[in-house]
Amino acid sequence: MVSTAQVQRGIQRFLENDLIPKVPGWQGVVLGAAAGIALSRMGELVKTLGDIPIIKMLGVIDPGGGIDIEVLREEFIKQARRVGAIRIDLSPLGEISLGEADISRLYEYIITS
Repeated sequence: MVSTAQVQRGIQRFLENDLIPKVPGWQGVVLGAAAGIALSRMGELVKTLGDIPIIKMLGVIDPGGGIDIEVLREEFIKQARRVGAIRIDLSPLGEISLGEADISRLYEYIITS
């Protein structure tokens, strides 16, 4: 388990270094702003997610807000291998795709933050 703050720092590094620079023009600015807002509320978001019954059942977020990053990484990599890339629709900004390398890089940012 890693802390919510550690996940927040890792996601921020991934966004700044790997994702936002690939999104051109105003879409990149809006994505950066939206990500900043979401990251500033990370604790609240994790608590809300942790209260969802299926998340409780899976045990990927503990009552203290710890996140089982190892299990999440393994499963997201399996899914990326299965489908080629995990596509996320960010309408009206467009779509992003996360492949195995992206997931591994995000994981590294998290565990080294």
